[in-house]
This record gives sequence, C-alpha cells and structure tokens, in this order.
Amino acid sequence: MPGRYNSGAVRQNPKSKSSPESKTRSFPSEDSLSIYVHYPFCSKLCGYCDFHKSVLDRRREKIFLEALLIDTELAADELRSAYKNRIPEITTLYIGGGTPSLIDLKLFEKWIEIVRRRFKLSDNLEFTIELNPESTTKENLEVFRQAGVNRLSIGVQSFDSESLKLLDRRHRIIDTHRAVYLARAMGFENYSVDLIFGLPGQTPAKLQDDLEELLELEPNHVSFYQLTVKEQTPLESKIKSGEIKLPDDDEMAIFYETGCQFLAEEGFERYEISSFARKGKRSRHNQRYWESKPCLALGPSAHGFDGQKRYSLIADTGEYIETLTNDHRRPLIWDENTLQNRMTEHIMLGLRTTAGIDRKVFNERFGRSDSELFDQDEFARLVEIGYLIPSGGKLCLSDKGLNMADEITHRLLAD
Repeated sequence: MPGRYNSGAVRQNPKSKSSPESKTRSFPSEDSLSIYVHYPFCSKLCGYCDFHKSVLDRRREKIFLEALLIDTELAADELRSAYKNRIPEITTLYIGGGTPSLIDLKLFEKWIEIVRRRFKLSDNLEFTIELNPESTTKENLEVFRQAGVNRLSIGVQSFDSESLKLLDRRHRIIDTHRAVYLARAMGFENYSVDLIFGLPGQTPAKLQDDLEELLELEPNHVSFYQLTVKEQTPLESKIKSGEIKLPDDDEMAIFYETGCQFLAEEGFERYEISSFARKGKRSRHNQRYWESKPCLALGPSAHGFDGQKRYSLIADTGEYIETLTNDHRRPLIWDENTLQNRMTEHIMLGLRTTAGIDRKVFNERFGRSDSELFDQDEFARLVEIGYLIPSGGKLCLSDKGLNMADEITHRLLAD
C-alpha cells in the first residue's frame, strides 16, 4: 500500500556503517538542479514520525542555522568546482522537516540571501516550504512570500480531533482552516495538503468526512498516504502493547481506493501513488526526485543525488553542527550503491508514477535493458492480467496495478 514518499526527507538507515566524508562528486552535465533543505526542529515530536528531528530550542536553532549557512556556502563551492564554474540553474527548492514554519525569520532571510547570491535560481523556480497549521502566521507567511516561496505544503493529516490526538499533532481543526485562509489572503495560490488514511479507529464514514472537509480548503494538490508504522516509534509501541489497533490490509485497500475515486471525481489527477493534483499543479520537485534528477541536499539527514550516487548528511544535528563549524567540512555519507541497486531504484521509483518507466531512457542511462532485471514469468503474468502495461516505449502500472504497486514491484524484481 502507498506511503508518504517525500523527496529529500528520506530516512537514513540507522544500521549504515558508512562514515561521514567530505569528498566532492561530479554532477552530470545537466542544466538544472534541485535543492532540498532539512529543518530538524518541531514544537512536539509526533508518535508516528521517524524523520530526524528534535524539540525546538531557539538557542540550538540559532547554532544550527549558522551551521546551515556554512553548509550552503561549502555546497555552492563544491558545485561550482564539479561543474567547472558552469553553475546549473536551480529549478526547484524545497524546505522540509521537521516543522520549517517554526524557523527564526531573521536567520531564514539571511540564509535565503546567501542562496540567491551563490546559486543561479530559475525565473520559473518552484519554491516549496512545509507548514504546520498551528505555527502558520501572517508574519511568517509574509516573510516566506517576500523570499520567493510560491508553494506551500500544509500538514493537515486529519480533520478528526481524536485522530489528531492519537498522532500527537498539536493543531486543532480550526487551526487548519485558519492557516489556509491566511495563506490565500497573503496571495499563495499554489498549496498542497497532506491527508493520512488508515488511522486507528478510522471508518469509511470518518474517511469520507475527512475527504469532504479537505475540499473546503480548495487545495490544488493532495498527498493522500497511508499511516505506516515505523520501527522504534511510540506508535509502534502502542500497537505492540495492544493499546491501539490499525485497520487490516483489506480495510486499508478500501480506504485507499475510496480516496482515489473521490479525488478523481473532484477533478484531481493521480500522478504518483500518493500524489493527486489539479491540472498544472503537480509537484515539480517530487517529479524530479522520481525521475532520478540531481538534487543538492542541505541540513542533517537530508538526502541528495549527484546524478551517479546518492548521499545524505549525517542524521545527528549536534555532529552536523560540530563538523561544519569546527572542521569546516560537510558531513556527507555516500551510499554504497551498485549499478544493480541504481537500476532497481529507478524501476521502483518509476513504477510509483502514472508515467511509468521510459525504457529508452533507462537503456541510455544504464546501458542495459530494464527487462534484464525482471522475473520473466511474473512479467508475463502481470501483463496478461492487466496490471502491467508495456506500450509506446513505456512501462507503467494500470490503475488497479498502482493500488498494489509495492507488492507488484517486489514480485517483478524477485531474484
């Protein structure tokens, strides 16, 4: 079943034995690049989330943001060296977390000045920042707008008060409506909202209520994703103890199909498992991620891609700060990806989208055919039953196939 797949905010494997490095990698000769920034603070830690974060402390935040300035400067230098002084155009910029709407506004303005000075920002830049409803204010929206932010991602999650409590969310339903009202009043026309399904105690009727109230916000993009249980989270502990119970797999499938049908009827196009947009309002940043386009990462635990290899910055805010301020180097951890891993990842990401995999592009990128990775018997069976569609040089899943994308991909790539 689908889950949240937020580009850049990929969770670091705690079992990784790779050590931080500061070596420069060569980006490909592309003319465009994305930037993802991870802001690692929240006002409260939600029990279901395993993203890297800690409770906001303004003194510590100031030290972190000073380190982020150094990280940004060093990254710009590395980029200029890798591209031999031919700086690529930044077409998408995304600030996630954590709760970026809590950021110190004066320090944020100082950071964005450096970004504008050191990078080449596209005239058509998509600049997204994540907001939580309770920390969305007229003041921070005005600063974000002046800084060039033109797309908001609002963490609504649910319109059910009990569900918000179970998720340890701080906002109330009235905060959600107020945040969207303020955003629209401040001139933000492009905004996405997150909605979770599969919550403890959720019923079809409760989901329908959530979907209908969602429409009242008039978003042009919706991230509709399943609540997943991450290891070593309070949510996992509550489930193991029997304190709460999640819907079973059949119920999850019904919830997902219900949401997909509802959003389709209301004019939203599903373009990725969990992503629905009105015409012209897809997330360009996330699309670049799914297409394995280069992305520069900034901030602790942020993940990037240099066109050949993926990397992350260390998922430890203290060590991130210390390495940058004391050693003046970026604490990078490079994935030990093989060609096989990169091809597998390309297929997995591609099949999450309705566009699917461009088989010619795959061949040009890897010098191999995608079919070499497939279980041929499984491939033939999936095509026969209509879940997998090879057509016009593309390979994609049908609507029914997308509903089971993870399972199908697993079967297709089985050794």
